[in-house]
Amino acid sequence: MKFTENCYEKVIEWIKEADKILVGFGTEWEIPAIETLFCAKEQWKASLEFQKVYAQTSAVEEGRAENGSDLEGIDRIRRGYQIIRHLLEEKDYFLITTNSDAYIYWQGFAEERIVAPCGDIRRMQCEELQHGVWEFGEEDKSLVCPVCKKVGTLNVLQNMPYQESGYLEAWKAYQIWLQHTIHKKIVLLELGEGFQTPTVMRWPFEKLVFFQEKAILCCVHESLSMVSKEISERAYSVAENSIDFIFQLGKRIEQNRIEYN
Repeated sequence: MKFTENCYEKVIEWIKEADKILVGFGTEWEIPAIETLFCAKEQWKASLEFQKVYAQTSAVEEGRAENGSDLEGIDRIRRGYQIIRHLLEEKDYFLITTNSDAYIYWQGFAEERIVAPCGDIRRMQCEELQHGVWEFGEEDKSLVCPVCKKVGTLNVLQNMPYQESGYLEAWKAYQIWLQHTIHKKIVLLELGEGFQTPTVMRWPFEKLVFFQEKAILCCVHESLSMVSKEISERAYSVAENSIDFIFQLGKRIEQNRIEYN
């Protein structure tokens, strides 16, 4: 079902009334950071540089621009995350992202409520599956596997063989959280997700809505917001850039706050 008018107010109302909220972040929220064609050391250096930038931009005082659409790059995405964090205050939520940039972890969300199944740039992996993944720091020695001493690569889906052990603990927490959504009012926001990895978010979200009568899905994407006919009565399509959409939600919240004060 396509939204026509007052879609922002409807989403805000759904979130207020929801028992559970699941938010998925796709490529519209991605910060193109690191080429997987880099050698391991170049990837490692690039990751460190981006993490420093993340820490700096996350500490920037909010409110530098009145219109979120005028912001560019990393800061625009940061502002979008902060609006969502405000929306989710005191709510039972979980966040899933297919992006490996790790920027979501710098936004003030509870880390135990985030899962990144495609990996992220905060970890390294060994080509030997049994050696798993490890956290790395600013010293060169964090490049090498602590078990076999081979040089590793970033623990992201694009680096094969991809080591899934890096996200499995968070995935288990996600699955437990999902088990407690049965018979609850759950709102699913699918933000900017295309079809690169549909088994992570696209299809599971639609399946959840299909089987749970109290679930509502809002799929927002500039060009790929379509939803299945089977769930069209409780799944809504918004053909808009998902970051712009979140900025509009923020504006409506602020307007309502001013009107009621």
